[in-house]
Amino acid sequence: MMGTHGEFFGEPRRAEWDGGVYLVRDVWFRPKPRQYAHTFIRCEYATKDEAGNQVWHECAEGVLFADIQPFEKVAA
Repeated sequence: MMGTHGEFFGEPRRAEWDGGVYLVRDVWFRPKPRQYAHTFIRCEYATKDEAGNQVWHECAEGVLFADIQPFEKVAA
C-alpha cells in the first residue's frame, strides 16, 4: 500500500491455474490521513498489453480464473 489517504493497492497475489499465471490484487480506500480503517473498493487482475506492459482490470470479488485473462503462461 502507498500514499497517506485515498486508494491503496494490496500486494498482488500470484497463482498458477490451467497453464496460466494469474495476478490479482485488492484495492482499498482510506478516507483520511493516518486513519487505520480501510474500506474494500474492488478487485483487479493483471494482463500484459502487446508491448509487454502490465495492465490492471477491474473484476468481481472472488472472480474465477476461468472468467479472466492470465497474466502470462506458466514457464516450462
